[in-house]
Amino acid sequence: MRLVILQSPACEPVSLREAKDYLRVEVDKDDALVTKLIKSARLLVEEFTSRSLIAQTWRLQIPSAPAPHESSITGYVNRRQDRILLPRSPFIKLAGCPKIDEHEVKKYHVITGFNQAMVCLNRELTGRESLQIDFVCGYGEFADDVPEVFKQAICTLVAEMYENRGGEVVINKGTAKLLKPYQVVRLT
Repeated sequence: MRLVILQSPACEPVSLREAKDYLRVEVDKDDALVTKLIKSARLLVEEFTSRSLIAQTWRLQIPSAPAPHESSITGYVNRRQDRILLPRSPFIKLAGCPKIDEHEVKKYHVITGFNQAMVCLNRELTGRESLQIDFVCGYGEFADDVPEVFKQAICTLVAEMYENRGGEVVINKGTAKLLKPYQVVRLT
């Protein structure tokens, strides 16, 4: 499986002003640094939870005949039944029709309402065909659409990175506990 971002979010969930207020920084000399830390913190939160916070477009590519050990990480439930779990949440929409070997699939449906959306193809795959699905996910287009718990986690991470510049960046136990209920559990 290969997951590639096609369109990054148009904004960050936490503004520079919000982050500076959280850090209690009043000078402007570190604005560029704080802006980079906000993006890094968002990426950490998104990776930890398998969620996209602000709307972004992704491409899921499943090559033909995946290796047997790949089945647990590919994001699909059962290739024979042609049900593919999208590996990012929350699902907004498909960005076009799924493609099998570069040909659009016209008959499919999407099941939502779970942690992950599932694309169901009305066609049996042989295992020698590659699959591509472009989709949009996120809580919305704007920072106000993002739940506060994620903003709090980002501010906490920005503060840690700001204080420990050059140090290892990890999600600490407190932030992990805050985000744990929002982690997408992979179904394989």
